[in-house]
Parts: sequence; structure tokens; C-alpha cells
Amino acid sequence: MKREKFHQHNHRESAGRKGSRARLAAAAALALALPLIPSCGAGGGASSAPPQAQAEPLPAAPEPSAPEAWQEAEAGSLGSVAADSGARLSLRVTGADAGGAAVEAFVRAHPSAAIDLDLSALDAGGSLPERWMQGAPSLRSVVLPPVAEVGALALTLCPNLVRAELTARADVGAGALSWCRSLRSVSFREGASLGDGSLSECESLSRVEFGGALGSLGAGALSSLPALDSVEIPQDAGGSFRTEGGALYERRAEGEALVRFPARSGGVVRLGAGVADVDAEAVASMARVAAFEAEEGGRLASEDGVLYSRRGAELVAYPRLKDERNFLVPSSVRAVRAGAFCANPSLRSVVLPPNLERIGAGAFAGCSSLREAAVPEPCASVGEGAFEGCTSLRRAEIPARSAEVGAGAFRGCAALEEVSAPSLASVADSLFEGCASLRRFSVPAGVRRVGAGAFRGCRSLEEAELPAGLEEIGEGAFQNCSSLPALRLPTSCREAGAWAFAGCSSLREAPLGRLRSVGAFAFEGCPGIRRVEIPASCEEVGEGAFRGCSNLIAIGVAAGGESFRSDGGVLLSRNGASLVAYPSGLEDAEFSIPIFVTRIEPSAFAGNPFLRSVRIPAGVEELRYDSFAGCTALASVSVPGTVRRVGAGAFRGCTSLRSAVLSEGVEELGAEAFSGCARLRAVSLPHSLASVGAGAFRDCPMLPGMSSGGGR
Repeated sequence: MKREKFHQHNHRESAGRKGSRARLAAAAALALALPLIPSCGAGGGASSAPPQAQAEPLPAAPEPSAPEAWQEAEAGSLGSVAADSGARLSLRVTGADAGGAAVEAFVRAHPSAAIDLDLSALDAGGSLPERWMQGAPSLRSVVLPPVAEVGALALTLCPNLVRAELTARADVGAGALSWCRSLRSVSFREGASLGDGSLSECESLSRVEFGGALGSLGAGALSSLPALDSVEIPQDAGGSFRTEGGALYERRAEGEALVRFPARSGGVVRLGAGVADVDAEAVASMARVAAFEAEEGGRLASEDGVLYSRRGAELVAYPRLKDERNFLVPSSVRAVRAGAFCANPSLRSVVLPPNLERIGAGAFAGCSSLREAAVPEPCASVGEGAFEGCTSLRRAEIPARSAEVGAGAFRGCAALEEVSAPSLASVADSLFEGCASLRRFSVPAGVRRVGAGAFRGCRSLEEAELPAGLEEIGEGAFQNCSSLPALRLPTSCREAGAWAFAGCSSLREAPLGRLRSVGAFAFEGCPGIRRVEIPASCEEVGEGAFRGCSNLIAIGVAAGGESFRSDGGVLLSRNGASLVAYPSGLEDAEFSIPIFVTRIEPSAFAGNPFLRSVRIPAGVEELRYDSFAGCTALASVSVPGTVRRVGAGAFRGCTSLRSAVLSEGVEELGAEAFSGCARLRAVSLPHSLASVGAGAFRDCPMLPGMSSGGGR
């Protein structure tokens, strides 16, 4: 199996994400692309960081209330149930509630309570929807209604959920109970089928119990569960899965496979002749195993405590606690299986055989003492995350014939200084992300794309050479390469993705070459750039492409450009209708937007600390989101009535703003439009205003009140 790592990129509203709500959704979305590289951190759990959007937990996590403490309520009358802040409430809900909508509304209306729910008598109409209770901080335990389907992400990110129980046999969707960090036990009374990642990343989960058969087990359904010590299925349940001693086995055509191993079990693992395979996720959960012993005559073999396929062609698993510094892989081995060596803390050197053909996903991930990775010549494939998190790895050698190296293969190798990869066919996503000691890298000839996040966080990278024929720089490819002073794009390169060079604080010039597309926030936070010339070939400049370039004083356009023009160093669309970007380092205190402009694009003025006054002419129809965000010197603003919509966060963080006038004709004020305007004292709102977004004036402590109809 391969695992697609979840990456939290910093997409803003244009990418469908905004603020904490969007970060929560993005974090939860990991379950839909979910972990299939075995996660083998030091404790046998997740190697990825938890989402930032989880709510703070309540002080304790006691067991559910005794039966006599439960209250009963009809779904239709939940509005009359009192739930004081911080109070414990145990509620048994009956009646009809399609999709559990009324129950969800009740729980979300009481985020500071501590709620136990028994919905076993609730008629929810057969299914619970996707993201049903996602992120609900007040939910402590839940007995779900007898539904046939629990939607994807239905209970993900519930930070204080301790126990969950399903009363009927159900299909449990992708990520349905993922990232519930306090969850201790899950019970499926009648059995279930588990979707991809359905219980993943629950760091406290110790027990999963099935009252009937486990129908199917999706990819990563039980991944990254460092405390899981027991999975139980009745002996007479039937189906393809069985349990013994807390371990989970699957019956397959070639024999049984060990799918999950108890987290607290260790020592010597003895495998009978009937065990035909050990899955990578089972290996990842073997944090306390010191040796393997395979019974003779089966499909597996062992030698010196290491597990192999019967004829030795595959190295299946190397014990986590095998205390040796050096290991010579036998010459018979043609493939190192996914996760085989994961998280072994002792190994400093592994010598791979000359005829090795494949290294599986996460094969050496988390081997914190490993110092060198020398891939032999015939090896045609290095899997995703193969050496991820090898924090002592200093040198990597990938020979000429190793064409395919998977995403994140060397991610987080903080000590990696030297890489030899003269014939790499592609630079995969996150290939060297977080390799903080890497100083130089030459992308081999023939590579057409530098993958998303390929060099993100390589803060020591001083030199990067890109080949002729390169066509694309992926999203965040060089983000936060803070030592990179310059980069030359070949003329073949047509696209630089969002955040491609963001945070490259030493970059003195924006490498634009002959790009057709400059992604959103591509050069955000590059203070060394003073001037930019948009090439004539450019057809698209994304939002905030030069936001936070604090010394940028002018944005020009090369002769012959058909998509953009420059007016006094300010970037406009060719016809002048859209103001695209105002330089963050332009020190003028006043600016009058040209009268032909009808639209202020997202982040157009964002982050300029010098502007005290901006004249917005009649004729402008829309101020898009974040258009003036972080203009810390802006003292006042008057929005003409031709503007129908003031976008979300349009003036967010304008800390010197004292007054704002929205003229008659403005109909919509976006969420957080004036949030964080700490000195805002007076706001005039028109009668035409029909909609005010959430938090429009949040954190405006000096604002005494607002008047309507032009008053102050």
C-alpha cells in the first residue's frame, strides 16, 4: 500500500479555505486522502503532526454517566433542554430526526458543556451525513442511532470524545472517527465495515470491539493508533477477519495476514505456518518487538530475528528493538517491503544488496540514527516516504537507473547535506521538504516539474540549478528556503504555483523568466525583492503574489505584454479594470485609485505599512477579500455606493484605522471585514446594507456602537 501524506498548505479564500473554519476542514480532509504509508513514529503511532484546529480539551475525561443520571428528550424539543457552560449533561434522545440534524444543532449550540448522548432510540433516517459532528468540543460520549451508514468525517476532530458506540451494523465512512485525540474505546455492537482512515490518528484509542463480523477494512482504517492494544471479534462472527490475543488477522487466498498487532505486546513474535503475510500497518504497530520467529514450512521465514518472505526475496520486517548499529541485507533480497525498518532507533548503517529492485513506502522512515542512504544501481523504485524522518541522515545517493523516487522520500531529514541523483526522472512532491541542512541541489536534465513542497523549509539551500526543459514549479516548491539568494528559471518554464517562493527572505530578484502563470502568494514574504517586471508572456498573476515583500517599490510590465499594465509601479489588468497589486514597500502616504478601476483584487494593498489615505472612486464595484488587510497606517476609509460588496477581511488588521464610512448602495459586508481594527472608533453603515458577515467588527475594542443611514 502507498500512503498519501496529508499536507497543510496555506491556501486562503481563493483556494476554498478561510480562517480557522477552513483549517479545520482541511485538517479533517486528510481522511479522504488518507494515510497509507505506514506511520511508524517512535511510539508506533503517527508521524504526521495533528491538525492545528482542534479545540482545547475540557479538564477531564470521565466515563459516561450512570443510567440514573440520564435525561430523556424528544428530538423536536431539544431547544428546551438546558445545558449550562461547563456542566455535565447526559441525554437520551428519542423520536425522529432525519440525519441527526436537531441533535447536531443542539450540540453545536453548547460548545462549553460536556455532553453524553444516547441516540440508540433515535430514528435518524438510515444515515448520518458527512461532517455531522466534526470538531464538536462538547461531545464526550455517543451511542449512535441504528443507521446503515455513518458519513465520511462524521465525528472527526472531536477533541473530548472518549467513547463511541454503534448500535447497528453500518458502513463507517472515510475518516469518520479520525483525529479524536481523547477517544479510548469504540464498540460496534453488530459489526461494521470500516472505510479508509475511519479510526486513524486517535492517539488514546486502546480498544476496538466488534459484536459481529468486520466486513471490510479500508486503507489506513487502523493507522496511527499508538495505544491500540486490543481488537476483538467474536469467534463465531464469520467473515474474513478474526482476532486472537488482541491482534487482528485477515483470511486471504494465500493464507492469513497479520493486519494489526497489540501496541503493548512485544518481545519475540512467533508466527505460525498459517500466517502468510504481515501487513505494513502491523509492522508499524510493533513498537516493542525485539525479534521474529517464523514456523518452518510457511510462507514466511526468519533469520537472526528478521522476517523475510519464504525464499528470502523480500525483507518483510526488521524488529524495532533489535539493538544493532549495522545491518547487511542478504544478497537474496530483491525488495525491502513498506515500513520494514521503520523507526528503528539503533541502526546507523544498512548495506543494501547490489541486485535490489525496490524499496517500499516508508521502508526506513523514522530510523533516527541512520547516517547514509546508498540506493544500489538496479533499484528502479524508491517508495513514498522511504527515508522520511531519518534525522541523522547526512548523505543520499540515488544512482542513474533509479528513475522513480516517491513523494516525501527524504522529507524531514534535517541533517541531510549531500544528495547525488544525476538521473532522477522527476522531483516528487515534498521530496526534500524540511531538509534544513541541504545547501545545494541540481535538478537533473529531463525533469519537467519540481513537485509541490519539494524543497519547502530547506533553510540552508543556497544554490539550486534548474534544467532546460523544465515546465512547472509546483506549489510551495521552494517555500521558506530562506538562504536562497537567486534562482534562474529556464525559458521553458511556464508556471510557478502558489507559494512557490514564499518566505525566500534572501531572494534578491523574483525569478519570473517567461512564466505564463504566477501563483497566489508565490513571492509572499520576500523582503529582498525591490523591483519586479512581469514578463510579456504572463497571463495570470495570482492573489497576493507579492504580498509582504516589504521593500518592493515598483511592479513593472515588460513591453509587449497583453494581460497587464503598470501605472506608477502599480499592477493593473491590461484594460485597467482590475487593480491587481500595490507594492508593499511603496512609501507614499496617499494614493488615489484610478477612476477606470472597477475592482480591487484580493490582497491588492495588503500589508503596506505606509498608506495613510486611499481614495476609492465611484465606479469601483467590489473590494475583494483581504484587499487592504494589514495596512497598518491607514487612518480612514470611505467606500463609495457603487461598491456592492466589501469582501471578507477587506480591512482586517488595519490597526490605525479610526473611521470607516460605507456609503448608500453597499449591500454586503464580509466576514471579519474590519476585525482587529484596534483603534476603530466610528463606523457609518447605509440603509442598503443587507448582510453583515460573522466577526465583521471582531476585536474592535474602541468601537462604541454603529449608526445606520449615514450617522456616525
